[in-house]
Amino acid sequence: MEDFQNSGLRAELVRAVVDMGFKQPSEIQTQSIPVILQGNDLIGQAKTGTGKTAAFGLPMLHLLKEGRQGLVMVPTRELALQVADELKKFSRYLNRHIVALYGGASMNEQIHQLDRGWDIAVATPGRLLDHMRQGYISLEHLQFVVLDEADRMFDMGFRDDIAQIFSQVPQERQTLMFSATMPLDCQNIAKNYMRNPPMVGKSEFVAVDKIEQRFLQVPERRAKISGLVKVLRDENPSLVLIFCGTRASCDFVGKWLQHDRFPVATLHAGLRQNKREHVMDMFRDGKARILVATDVAARGIDVPGVTHVINYDVPKFEQDYIHRIGRTARAGESGKAITFLTDQDFEFLYKIEGLGIKINVQRLDIAPPPFRPMRDDSDGRDRVDRGRFGNDRRGGSGPRREGGRFGGSREVHRGPRREGGYQPRSESQSYSSSGGSSGRNGGRGGSREAPPVFLD
Repeated sequence: MEDFQNSGLRAELVRAVVDMGFKQPSEIQTQSIPVILQGNDLIGQAKTGTGKTAAFGLPMLHLLKEGRQGLVMVPTRELALQVADELKKFSRYLNRHIVALYGGASMNEQIHQLDRGWDIAVATPGRLLDHMRQGYISLEHLQFVVLDEADRMFDMGFRDDIAQIFSQVPQERQTLMFSATMPLDCQNIAKNYMRNPPMVGKSEFVAVDKIEQRFLQVPERRAKISGLVKVLRDENPSLVLIFCGTRASCDFVGKWLQHDRFPVATLHAGLRQNKREHVMDMFRDGKARILVATDVAARGIDVPGVTHVINYDVPKFEQDYIHRIGRTARAGESGKAITFLTDQDFEFLYKIEGLGIKINVQRLDIAPPPFRPMRDDSDGRDRVDRGRFGNDRRGGSGPRREGGRFGGSREVHRGPRREGGYQPRSESQSYSSSGGSSGRNGGRGGSREAPPVFLD
């Protein structure tokens, strides 16, 4: 399939695609559309941003018969809204009713949309089951079942929900699955619910070589926020996505950057749906050039032009690292990925190295910032600020207060200490900051030169 005009798709769909500015089909579209048009099941290995919504959406809209319906299952609310919006644009010259079903929004409004009749439902598994249990939706007329970002749905614990949904769909159907990776759960879907599906596309690793990856090792956890501010000022990114490990860490980083007058917005599952949608609109429009997000909330975000991805907290799994940095370097563009590390993150680095990624750790000799009256829950513990930034005096089994330069920390370590920090294949380089403190000896003594306040 060289172009959409000769794809075999209905003229109304081709016209809509042209209106949207698409000229040539992407690789996943070229490989998927002809196979689906022939009525075959299919597995597509593709990440967000490769055009996979059109890869399954266009042939589904072309083949959908009168009185039959399509179901697209997605992991998050953001992706449900995004996919539904794309399908509506594709079907602008067709009489198709697309509904989005996701948690965190009014059930009554979604029930009203279902009562009006629907052709394609884009749904998160949990909310779909809610509607099924209450009798507001039936799957007996499904012609298509699509699993989009299947690996992430399983990562988020939707295995049982998906199995329950498949138990209610017709035997005669066309099943499509798109996933960046192929873990065992995805293989079981192919084995149990699909009919000899061919596999097309490529895994998510193909874009990594276009991303400049940097690993910055800071003296202690509290110095990460100083390092982040320095990197943002030095790099001055056009559009940056910052990943945090928890909601609390997300809020802390967002408030700190907001205090320093950065154009920042925060996204996590604790926000109300209308707030989340407003945040995404600000990020897409460039009104908030910095988006601080958790992994779950950021799933499905496909915003062109992201120049930098920053891992403020390292992810739990190495595949999540690939998912994160894949948000930049889209459509053939280059991008940068910057990861902050402490001496507790060595195991993560070894896992990343196991993926074939070259690790070159640079030391960022920078001091923690002075105290600010705000909570720092970025390590996941319930802490209260006392006297100094992040200094918890309540005792207990938590780590002791860190002090001194890197390599001289008094923190209690649970495993053997690796002198000198992480040692990559090549010698670590030193990346010094003019705002750092080279003469600190720990405790409360020594000078702490804070980064300058960011002002307009």
